[in-house]
Amino acid sequence: MSESQTLSVAQLQAHIDDLSSAIEAQKQILRGLEEQQSQARRRLNSVLDPIAHLPLELQSEIFMHCTFATPTASARSEAPVLFLHICHLWRDVALSTPRLWTGLRIHLNSSAPLDDEPLRILDTWVQRAHKLPFSLWLQGYSTLNHGDLGTITSRFQQRLRELTVELCAPLSDESTFDWLVHERLISLEALTLTSDSKLSYTPKQWARLLEATPALTSLSLENLTWHWRTTLLDTPFRHTSLRELYLGNIQKYILYSDFYDSSAAFLSCITLPALTTLRLTEFCISQEDFISFFQRSSPPLTSLTMVAPEPDSLPQGILPYFVPIESLENLEYVVGFLHSRDSLVDLLFVLSIAPILPNLRTLTVLMVPGTRPDYAELMAVLKYRRRSRPPLVSFQLVFADSFRSSEFEEDGPDEEAVLGLRKLAEEGMDIHVGFRGKNLI
Repeated sequence: MSESQTLSVAQLQAHIDDLSSAIEAQKQILRGLEEQQSQARRRLNSVLDPIAHLPLELQSEIFMHCTFATPTASARSEAPVLFLHICHLWRDVALSTPRLWTGLRIHLNSSAPLDDEPLRILDTWVQRAHKLPFSLWLQGYSTLNHGDLGTITSRFQQRLRELTVELCAPLSDESTFDWLVHERLISLEALTLTSDSKLSYTPKQWARLLEATPALTSLSLENLTWHWRTTLLDTPFRHTSLRELYLGNIQKYILYSDFYDSSAAFLSCITLPALTTLRLTEFCISQEDFISFFQRSSPPLTSLTMVAPEPDSLPQGILPYFVPIESLENLEYVVGFLHSRDSLVDLLFVLSIAPILPNLRTLTVLMVPGTRPDYAELMAVLKYRRRSRPPLVSFQLVFADSFRSSEFEEDGPDEEAVLGLRKLAEEGMDIHVGFRGKNLI
């Protein structure tokens, strides 16, 4: 290559370098202009968007009202994740509002071992919630064992306020209780455990569960039953914080005639002096043990949902069940497949006795069609309770929606009863007779 050619190549290369530098400089100018344009758009949006003029505290409060009361999933289509993808302003507000991230619902849809993805999402939410108490729901199909559960809760053990485990598979094994005890969730206030497969536990395990959750105020158990080969504790365990206890599933009891849940026997091994709300789906507990629980607990119980006890097991009728519950204000009484019309007759008899349930304000009877009540007797009891002090303010006779049919009309009140019930309604009593959403009065 000649000297002139070499010089020409060098000049061309230098020219190319100069052009590249000029292009890069123009790109930097373009990026700067684009950034200025973006800032101008944000300023324009802030002028046009009224929320941008509000203090951060008010913006956060508005966002809180756009979320659900229960923990949500991490889907992009649901708040609070949805807020991150609207605009810069909304993203900044969402990330500056820790309360938005204090509850998470994780769906587990595989029988495979717990993978990293739910844990990664959980870590993100816990971090965004800062140091606030946290609520966690685990739902879906999974064979979680106590090791998996421990891995999850170890991330915020002292901050976990509410835990719900609702799985369409067994809770792996009975060591689920061992996990709860081992983790010792001392800040936990609400616990719900549900599994499609029944698991049996002993009184000692129940007591250890309560001992490991001293701050617990609400406990709901479904398909966690009482071990049939069990020995009661020498001294019932005393828990001073528990106010709400839900045992079993009322809707399943109504739908399935062979449904059985023995968790009501839980009352045999505990003392709950703070209890205000109780739901019992199955009376697998003797009348003596039921009464003994209330006598030793002396709770300020105001709300009771109970399935009618088995008639064959009540030599003294159902009256003794209600004698020790003078504080009761709200009673929901469930008459299912295994009960006859006499179950409601027995209840009406109890309510006609002056000293029984003196503070009762609302009465709901939930029953399947085919157990038509004596409306004349019902009217007499309602009139008596309306004159009591305090008076009965609400009565609902609700037939299960799953049995909705024209045959129900035969179970409804006759014209005379309808007129009498309407008169009580005119006097101020809230009355409903029929299916939910269909009041014959």
